[in-house]
Amino acid sequence: MRAAESDSTPVLSAERLSGNPHSGGYHSLQTAKRLHRLSPQAKVLVVVREQTEETLSCYNQYVRAGGVLPYRFAP
Repeated sequence: MRAAESDSTPVLSAERLSGNPHSGGYHSLQTAKRLHRLSPQAKVLVVVREQTEETLSCYNQYVRAGGVLPYRFAP
């Protein structure tokens, strides 16, 4: 059954839609404008990830991409 035929709401989810943290979210505004052109009536649900987990995830991506600097946590 399609979402339009039921009471459910279709959801599009991808972390990259908010921009790449390694580039400071460089394309986030461009992405938001494109999404708005595709679906101007869409609603946006913002979910904020816990900061320590987000930082560790970004560091792990950095290492997988070849980064060699150590992780230093400063509370």
